[in-house]
This record gives sequence, structure tokens and C-alpha cells, in this order.
Amino acid sequence: TLPADFTAINVASSQGGCNALPCTLGTMPAGGVASITVSGMLAASATSSQVNSAGVTSETPDPASDNNFVEVTTPVAPSADLALVLASTPTTFAGTTAIVTATVSNRGPSFAQGAFVTITLPAGTSYNSENLPSGWNVASSAGNTVVLTTSNALAAGSTVDLPITVDVNASVQPGTSLQFNGLTAAETADPDLSNNAANADLSVIGQA
Repeated sequence: TLPADFTAINVASSQGGCNALPCTLGTMPAGGVASITVSGMLAASATSSQVNSAGVTSETPDPASDNNFVEVTTPVAPSADLALVLASTPTTFAGTTAIVTATVSNRGPSFAQGAFVTITLPAGTSYNSENLPSGWNVASSAGNTVVLTTSNALAAGSTVDLPITVDVNASVQPGTSLQFNGLTAAETADPDLSNNAANADLSVIGQA
């Protein structure tokens, strides 16, 4: 019996020409050994250990049937490589707003559970509002830090855009370059942390 999260792709046996489960192996001589190999794919959403069980029966009476069943538990360690790109309105005037967008990609192989993004705002700016997709919300916007979280798992191979609007203080001088810093992480282990951080620049220009 295969785990629910496992999809068999190929079944092969050392005898009997088996290509699907259950397998019929045919006649086995005394002392004979036969093997069945099942290969397949574990779902990217799997988070817990997988239990695989196998049993064997025969038309011939078995005097020791207590060893005809075996169960194997395979630990599963989910892994999701999150990558972050941060973009900003390139230029704006002091006293107006700008949009900062965090783009999070899950490069897999597993679903990312508990993903979040932290955006650090530079001096002279403050959080205004959000336009986040369903399932995402602003968990905190205190001080110069905006934290975006989701209760949904981020599927392997998926990408999500997370735009927020910030205010640029009227006191910011023209010619000032403002840098936003972003960081993404998740409860699921990330095998490559080198692509979890990003930044974006905003130039404040003068009005004619």
C-alpha cells in the first residue's frame, strides 16, 4: 500500500512481468527470492513521514504467515527555495506616494509553509496601504518595518506579487535616493538563503 502523497510512475518485478500493483509473481521455488520495485513522485505538498506497507500471500499454505507483512516509515524533510525581488516606483516627488512591490517565488521542490516578507522602509518614508492578493495580509507596520504574511502554502513553482504603498515625507530633499530592503523566509527549510534578500531604490526629484 503506497502513501496517499506518493504517485507511482513505474512498477517492475524480477519475475512475473508485473507492471502494476498488486503484483502476481507466479511460482516461486523453495529458497527463491523475488523483488518488486516501485518508482514515483512524492507530492510537493507532503510535510509528514510517509508510511509504505507491503504484504505477500500464496495459494500454498504458509506455516509462518506472521512475517508476510512489513511496514516502512520514510521521514520527509520539506524544502522550499524562496527567492525575492524588490521593485519600487523609480522616481517621485516629496510629499507624494510610491509603490514598493515584493515578488516572492518558490523554486521548490516543496510547498512553502508560513511564508512571510519583511520590508524595511528608509527614513523619510512611512507605510500607507496595501493591495495584496487573497490570503496575504499586513501583520505589522510599526516603525519602519512592514511584515507581510500568509496563511496559505506557497506552491512549488509559483510566484506572487505583493505591492504596498508608502508615503514620501514632504521634507525629503530633491536628489535624495531612498533604499527599501526586503527579506523573505518561511517555516519550511530553505536550501539557498542567498536569494532571500533584495533591495530597491527610489529617487526623489524636484518639481518645476
